[in-house]
Amino acid sequence: MNSVKQKVILNRVEAALATPAQESSFSVYELLILLRALTDHQPALAEQLFLHFWSPSANATPAHPLQAYQLCQGIAIGEYSRNQRFQGLSSADLGQALQLRQRLQTLLDPETSGVLILSEENISQNELLGLQTLWIQNVENLSALAAAAGLDTEEISLQLEMLIHETNHQFWSVDSGTYLLHPSNRGQNTSSWPLQYLPLWAKIPDQDQAEDMLIQLRTTTPPWTKPEDTSWVSATTLLIYEGLQHYEMHKAAQELKSYLYRHCYNKQDNWLHACISLAFASSSPT
Repeated sequence: MNSVKQKVILNRVEAALATPAQESSFSVYELLILLRALTDHQPALAEQLFLHFWSPSANATPAHPLQAYQLCQGIAIGEYSRNQRFQGLSSADLGQALQLRQRLQTLLDPETSGVLILSEENISQNELLGLQTLWIQNVENLSALAAAAGLDTEEISLQLEMLIHETNHQFWSVDSGTYLLHPSNRGQNTSSWPLQYLPLWAKIPDQDQAEDMLIQLRTTTPPWTKPEDTSWVSATTLLIYEGLQHYEMHKAAQELKSYLYRHCYNKQDNWLHACISLAFASSSPT
């Protein structure tokens, strides 16, 4: 990590660690990208960030008001597990993480409808699809952790299946060829928001849906239609890039990577741009 990138990223880490987790101004997607960059380049600081936001022992009970980062403890554990300082998750920590999932599931979906019910106290309506996607990826990661520990995963696997089914049933729009930000938006055919494509990252769409989404990406979104527009330079877009790879859409993934890299490579005074460019550190601009 060069000195400029290191400085701007470390400044953001210091700000994150100096603020109570509940009062953080970071989006959950920014936190995950920051954790990833630190895990690869500053593992000691990655450990501090992980413990500050996602320590299983510190998050065993959902806090109020609920914050988005609490929905992705399993995702954060997956990122942090690559850290050279990670000694493995203890059975007690795994138990607490699984208990938090159960408590959040009861809190956020009391009628087991398969769609999260979120208070608008601190989460806007147009964030629902993104948080639904994060929750699905979180449940999948925790299911894998439980399976690796030899625990019964029948209940969590059934929950995951229902979440994916209901997301496709209630959020998918045939007319727009992608997902709605909220089920109540049906009839509004906008298809240019990054969050509408985040389900690719969590492998929610089937192959036919993913191919419809690719058409919409290439015909309606800035990375392809207005390449000088920087509105898609975000942590979310980096996750969409990974989602395209899940579906072996490598050419589109490379095109999106080039868009991000081109806008981030020389803007080293922006911490988020620095984190994104580090994700492509082994590549060269194209």
